[in-house]
Amino acid sequence: MRLADIEPNSFTFGVLLGACASANAFQKETQFHGLVMKFGLGADVVVGSSVVDMYSKCGEMDDALRAFQEMP
Repeated sequence: MRLADIEPNSFTFGVLLGACASANAFQKETQFHGLVMKFGLGADVVVGSSVVDMYSKCGEMDDALRAFQEMP
């Protein structure tokens, strides 16, 4: 997507974060979370739910709680 100059949206990140959570790929997940913030999608409910789900499936409950508290 980046090579084709297509900006990801909330559904793109929702799917990516869900896939990483299922694969337990924590390092990639945190990178995607950084991209979520970079693209200004941190306040999106779809993305926020995916971030909370991702952190909780990886056992990072403190990060999951922080992400949940930051949701609108």
